[in-house]
Amino acid sequence: MGYVQRLLSSIRLKHLSSATLRWLAEHSDDFRVEAAASRSVLTQIKPLTELMLLLGVLAKYDIRNEHVSRLSDRAIAEANEFDWHRHFSFDASGATILGTVAEFFAANDVEPPFELDFCRFLHTSGYLEGMDRVPYREMDRVHCLAGLISPEYAKELPMWFAGTAFGRRQHYTRYTIDDLYSLTHAAFYLSNFGTRDVAEVLDAETTRRLHNELVELTGVVMRSDNIDVLGEFLICWIFCRVPDTPLNKMLFRQAFERVVSATISSGETVAALRALPRAQAGQTTFNDSYHTTLVAALLFSLAAKETPAYAA
Repeated sequence: MGYVQRLLSSIRLKHLSSATLRWLAEHSDDFRVEAAASRSVLTQIKPLTELMLLLGVLAKYDIRNEHVSRLSDRAIAEANEFDWHRHFSFDASGATILGTVAEFFAANDVEPPFELDFCRFLHTSGYLEGMDRVPYREMDRVHCLAGLISPEYAKELPMWFAGTAFGRRQHYTRYTIDDLYSLTHAAFYLSNFGTRDVAEVLDAETTRRLHNELVELTGVVMRSDNIDVLGEFLICWIFCRVPDTPLNKMLFRQAFERVVSATISSGETVAALRALPRAQAGQTTFNDSYHTTLVAALLFSLAAKETPAYAA
C-alpha cells in the first residue's frame, strides 16, 4: 500500500509540475520587455528576470522538458534584445540581477547578453555599492557577487541576514508581508537555492531557529489568503531541509494542498483563493497570476524531483 501511495503521489506531483510549466510556456510571449513611460525599467524587466530565476533553479536540479525549453528559448531571445549595459549603467539597484541573468545563460551554455568584464568593472568601481539597500537586498547583491566575482562573498550573507526581521528576532505578530519575503529570499541565498546546507553559513543555534521559524510562520501564513508567500515558504522548507517530524509533515501537507487548491486545470495558480472563481471564468490577467504560478511551478517541480519526506 505504501508503494502504491508513493507512486500515485509521484504521478500527481509530475502532473502539477507539468501543468504549471505548460501555463507559463503558453504565456511565454507575455514575458517580453515592454517599454512604458509610466513604468521604471526595473519594473519592465521584472517578469523576465523572475522567469530566468525559475529556469536557473530548475537547471540546478536538472529539470528539463518541452515547456522548460520553450520558456528558455523565449527568455534568451528576449534578453538578447534588451540593452543591459544601458540599464546597469544608470540603475545600481538593477545590478543585483546580474547574477541571475548570467547564471541562466550559463545553464543553457549560451554567452550572456553582456560582458562579464563589464560586471567586474561595476563591482571594482564601487558602483554596485552606490545606493542604500535593506538587508535582504544586500543579500541579493552578495549572492550575485559570489556567483560572478568570488565564492568568498557568500561569507557576508550571515552579516546581512542578522539585519533582517528574523535576525533582529522580530516577533511574528509584527511581521509584514515584506518581512516574510525578506525571510524567504534570505533562505534562498543562504542555501544557494538548496544546493548548500545552511549550516555551512549559519551557526547551529541560528540554523535551528531558522527551521523552527519557517515552520511556525508557515502556520501564520496559512491563516491568511496569500498563496504566493505560502508557496515560497514551502520551497524554503525543501531548500533548507526542515526536519520531517510528524507535526512538520502534517503542516507541510496541509499547506501544500492549499497551493494545489489555488491551481486550476490550465495550470494557472492564483495569488489568493478569493481570485479562484475569476481564474476559472478566464477573467484573470497574466500580471494577476504569473508570479504565483512561477512559485507553484518551482514548488511542484522540486517536490516531483526531490520528493521530500513530508510531501511523500
